[in-house]
Amino acid sequence: MKDLWGRFKAWWTTQDVFDVWENTREAREKERKEREKEWFAACKEQERQELRDRFAMAALTGMLAYPHGVAMPEQIAKRSWDCADAMLKARGDE
Repeated sequence: MKDLWGRFKAWWTTQDVFDVWENTREAREKERKEREKEWFAACKEQERQELRDRFAMAALTGMLAYPHGVAMPEQIAKRSWDCADAMLKARGDE
């Protein structure tokens, strides 16, 4: 048993074991950074969609307050989204 423990200790203290552990740690860190980057991108996209919704609501409110020229609800809805997209484009958030 002592011989087995001695061999295990000798194996464990070799540089190869530490290199494997270090590479695994680096791989986990890289994976974590990738997930974090994806999460931030998803948050940014969600924030952009919420801003688009707010712009569309503002445009819709204005169109409903002064409904001249547009009669169909589908047209009003489409035009409000078009206005929201134009506002995002003017803002630089295409």
